Amino acid sequence: MKAASCLKASLGLGLILLQSACSRPPSDSDALTAYQQEVGQVNHATEQLGSSALAITVHSVHVLNCERRADTDQYRCEAQVETTLPLIGRQTQNTTLTFGKTDHGWVVVRGAGN
Repeated sequence: MKAASCLKASLGLGLILLQSACSRPPSDSDALTAYQQEVGQVNHATEQLGSSALAITVHSVHVLNCERRADTDQYRCEAQVETTLPLIGRQTQNTTLTFGKTDHGWVVVRGAGN
């Protein structure tokens, strides 16, 4: 009987650890990759209009803190983003981004009420 209780407790703890491992917020590296993909889409659109000189370069993304959105795999994160913008130059800004977890990694979620 005692062995069964220990087994149940171990399985419960294992499930909690597994769930917390699967529900972690994006790392700086994850956020950088997702943000670079998002900005890449914008750069591609401007290139299609013949304006490759308007390309944005993303240098770094540092996740400051994240809050999981209820009942989703999305995280609303405060992040420090370093970019080079046309006509403005290199700058660092704090911004709010929402990231979602997909089968292919993290993505920036548009229109998520940031």
